[in-house]
Amino acid sequence: MKILRLPDVLQRCGLSRSSLYAQMAEGQFPQSVKISTRSVGWVESDLDDWIQDRISRASPSNHNNTVAKGDSK
Repeated sequence: MKILRLPDVLQRCGLSRSSLYAQMAEGQFPQSVKISTRSVGWVESDLDDWIQDRISRASPSNHNNTVAKGDSK
């Protein structure tokens, strides 16, 4: 199990910091875990599950277009 800090989480999920915290407040993003007095992180597997859920909910045509664009580089 690995704990990710905010910069890694933002890079993986593609959200802005304010959007991430807004979605957390609404229960739509994994909650952070306190790792010290002034530090928080996110459990990597929770973030991976959230990303996979987003991919699964996307329409197949949108996902295929994204993959096709990435493959053409």
